[in-house]
Amino acid sequence: LCTDRRGKQINLTYVGNRAMIVYRLPLNEVVFDFYDRLKSGTRGYASFDWEMDGFEEGDLVKLQIMVNAEPVDALALICHRTKAEARGREICLRLKDLIPRQMFQIAIQAAIGAKIIARESVSA
Repeated sequence: LCTDRRGKQINLTYVGNRAMIVYRLPLNEVVFDFYDRLKSGTRGYASFDWEMDGFEEGDLVKLQIMVNAEPVDALALICHRTKAEARGREICLRLKDLIPRQMFQIAIQAAIGAKIIARESVSA
């Protein structure tokens, strides 16, 4: 779980039959659904303690969501470049299910700058 969330392992210690693993994780990866996944993945046995360690520069991009080629500022988000395409596809799929059908086709796109990275269409 920590490795999937861009974590770096610092230490691994065994005390009896328990293990303590120390990772460095970006704060936005911890805030976004980390605790729930940790508890569900370990059936409630794992615990989690954290502290701020400082600030580092990251490779972040602004992911813009566009509906019919018009950017929707409320749906824009900042995420890591490696996760941008997956998040863009996920948001486009969700919007495709949520937006009702109209008399014309509606294009839902995720873009980084001028580059379109994901696209879904709501049919007419």
